Amino acid sequence: MGTLLGLGRLRNALLLRGAAIWVGLRVMAAWAGIGDPTVAQELFILALVGGLVVWDARRRNEHVWLANLGVSVWPMAVLGACGALPLELLVP
Repeated sequence: MGTLLGLGRLRNALLLRGAAIWVGLRVMAAWAGIGDPTVAQELFILALVGGLVVWDARRRNEHVWLANLGVSVWPMAVLGACGALPLELLVP
């Protein structure tokens, strides 16, 4: 994960994608009638954000470039979820 944190532009892009995906998921959750999710639902939303960030990185073929640098997909998922974590903790 040290290599991924050293890549500033990609790190910021993954964090922003995580935040944008979180906003979309929370809007869909509010539309579905889940105004105040439980802890289990919040953890599911964070896991889903991480998975969707990895899916988006694979769609853009960024995972191939990072694999050449020795970075697996797990740090991308964790970094994407970290972009949504402060928002999930602050927004009720």
